[in-house]
Amino acid sequence: PHTRLEKGFTMNGHWPDYVGQFELGQPRLRTPVWGTNRLPVIVHYSGCQMCRGHSYNGTWTEAGIPECMAAFTHNFVFADDQALQRLGLRHTRSGMTAVRPAEGSPLHARHTKLTRCMPRFLVGGTQKGGTSTLHFVLKSGWHPQLAINRGDKEIHYFAFDDAHAQGPARYQARWDGDGAVLGECAGREAELRGEVSASYLDYPRAAERAFALLPFAKLVFMLREPA
Repeated sequence: PHTRLEKGFTMNGHWPDYVGQFELGQPRLRTPVWGTNRLPVIVHYSGCQMCRGHSYNGTWTEAGIPECMAAFTHNFVFADDQALQRLGLRHTRSGMTAVRPAEGSPLHARHTKLTRCMPRFLVGGTQKGGTSTLHFVLKSGWHPQLAINRGDKEIHYFAFDDAHAQGPARYQARWDGDGAVLGECAGREAELRGEVSASYLDYPRAAERAFALLPFAKLVFMLREPA
């Protein structure tokens, strides 16, 4: 095992050396670090305050903290992905903490089955940009195959923390009613389900959450001029 580690990985380097060099799913660095493009077996993360700011010429400054956190997340996600792959999971992209089943894995097949009754398109947009009008047009029977959520116009499932915390079964219930079971919508599989929540345009975590649950959903965003 010791020989295998030395031949397949490098033992050198501090974590800032590898910023921007990892690529999800790839067994080699983008460009050589310390004379090799092999992955590091151990990356040293120094101290618990590495992104807390720095004393510069006797003055405490927070300059560089956002860049430090982004770099740390990039490295950490790559390392975490190495372990998740064995479970059939992967991060949606480098620098994002969201995880979803890897294509071809048993978990991916299960995820596909459980989300087959979920929306196939999401609409977001700016305030006063026409999202309410579009919602009511779609819901009024404009096309017989379209199925818009029951109840209030905006669900905000992927944007608001309290709505997202209710879970996907509660989200599906906005189409199938209370007692909805994930992946079960007998007789309604052909429906083109969708929902309109303006908040999906400007809430930072909305895109990440939507991609994790519905990676193949179509996205529609409504803007206006003047903005």
